[in-house]
Amino acid sequence: MKVEIKEIFELLEKVQNQQGDLKLFIVIGLIIVIGVLITYLKYATKSIAEEASKKSVAQYESNLTEKVQTQVGLFFRDESVRNNLLTHIGTTSLEKKIECWQVSQTMYFNYQKSWSFSQETDIQEFIKLDEELGKIRQKIFIETIHIGYFLSQKLIRLNSLMRDNLRQKRTEFAYSGANYQTYLETKLQNNLNIQQDNETKISDIMYEIEKWIIDKLHSDQTIENFEFTREQLESIKKERELKFDTIKK
Repeated sequence: MKVEIKEIFELLEKVQNQQGDLKLFIVIGLIIVIGVLITYLKYATKSIAEEASKKSVAQYESNLTEKVQTQVGLFFRDESVRNNLLTHIGTTSLEKKIECWQVSQTMYFNYQKSWSFSQETDIQEFIKLDEELGKIRQKIFIETIHIGYFLSQKLIRLNSLMRDNLRQKRTEFAYSGANYQTYLETKLQNNLNIQQDNETKISDIMYEIEKWIIDKLHSDQTIENFEFTREQLESIKKERELKFDTIKK
């Protein structure tokens, strides 16, 4: 509320004329006290507002710092988890590659029993070998994440060729021996050719796998085989910069 000085003097003069000097001093005192109180309240309110503002800013900065620290912590935690996962997969990968190859190689020698099968061979012998090959095929599919695309495809192809030759062997008996007829000669020959071609492919694939394992998993590997390439390092750097840019925003 704004009060003119002239109005105050007029009020004081009126009080003096009506009430005397004592009342005048009392009124002047009240005016001074009220003025001091108003001034105090003005600066006190300003101080309280500034303090509240500072606390709000400090709280905001604290929350922002905590948020940034949390995001940075999560980033490095994720990086650590990722590295640990890669290390685990790398270690497990080596073991799984050897394991899947040994299982397939052992199966190949069991499969060779079919070379001596005849029309008198119990059908269960064929079924047993086929079921064993089926289980190994399933295992290879499951372990693909550890053994990698190249080895997985080669082992599956090897498995498929052995299973196909078991079926071709049974078909051969339908065209030969007591079932042989002259008009079946062409079918029999085609069947034998398929079996021979499959055996050649099996041998070639086994050689490729053995060579690959020796080249990739041999114990004379150096640490360079496990280091990041320049392109991979550049990609990691860009990913980190992108993460921090996101945090700043």
